Amino acid sequence: MVERNFEYNPNPQEDESDNSDITRRDFLKMSAAGLLGARGLAMEIEQQRNPEISTKRAFLVEVRPSHNMPDGFSRFELHREDGSGRSELVGSFFAMETGSTSHIEFISNKLHPQFFTPELNFDAVRQSFGNGKQVVLESAGAFTPDYKQIQGLAYEQGQSVGQSTPSEHQGLLVIKNSKPEIAYLNEVNLPNFLEQAKQNKWSFFQQIPAIKHGTINFRSNNQALLETRFFVERKTPTGTTSGVINFSKRMTIPAAIEVMAKMDNSQSKIENALYLDTGAVSEGYFYTKDGKANRMVDEQFFANAQAERENKKKYTNLIVLWSGK
Repeated sequence: MVERNFEYNPNPQEDESDNSDITRRDFLKMSAAGLLGARGLAMEIEQQRNPEISTKRAFLVEVRPSHNMPDGFSRFELHREDGSGRSELVGSFFAMETGSTSHIEFISNKLHPQFFTPELNFDAVRQSFGNGKQVVLESAGAFTPDYKQIQGLAYEQGQSVGQSTPSEHQGLLVIKNSKPEIAYLNEVNLPNFLEQAKQNKWSFFQQIPAIKHGTINFRSNNQALLETRFFVERKTPTGTTSGVINFSKRMTIPAAIEVMAKMDNSQSKIENALYLDTGAVSEGYFYTKDGKANRMVDEQFFANAQAERENKKKYTNLIVLWSGK
């Protein structure tokens, strides 16, 4: 199987060249990072056989009341429509409403080995939030080069939990007092930023920017079909809201990003979007107000019981969205 390169371009206007076949070394590197999945060369990832459907527009439909979300959160169905007017459901947007009851945390295996050893225990993470706090969503966030440590720079509550040097990925998901914001490595003074993170007990990690300041920042001719996930900032008439978009339909990564970009209308626009790790660590959960757990997973990476067990050993971090005061 010949794999093609996943690539993001910090300056898309400066590089219009086609991607080329990657080397085995680069393929294995990306496989370890999670972009091509847990089983790497041994696994035949589903491939696009026909041209990808072009998205003319994308729209959201709020889900009520069957998936009633905890206070401070809303869930929307994400639909895309092609040029013929045919529409299909492709995923969900979990929106953090503006206010004091929606929060996010970054949890690492370095500071919380009890959650990740010998394998990730989603329920233990959920129960650790205690009374008055309801977990809304759990998902892997940062990449890992070896399923042991977080790739690139990462802090949890002011403590370094990642590598000592930055990765090539320019996106930063920054959490200040349990509130998220997206920043970019090339737009911060890094020494000052790290000192502030330490002093103010910020959490953050690096990721690939898919949409940056309203412009698509990622391109690829890879035809692998994946269920992907992104952390986004969405501009609306009443301000900017953050949240997670989970694609439950397998599609190429550029096609998924196109859907988010086509959510641009008079009422809303995805201003920034960061990739979240999926593949072998695509298992995640969202929880309704009554506590019901709903699994999110790319099942091609979880084909049998052995894969289920092995993949749970590969997590190094989680983002946790939660509701409470």
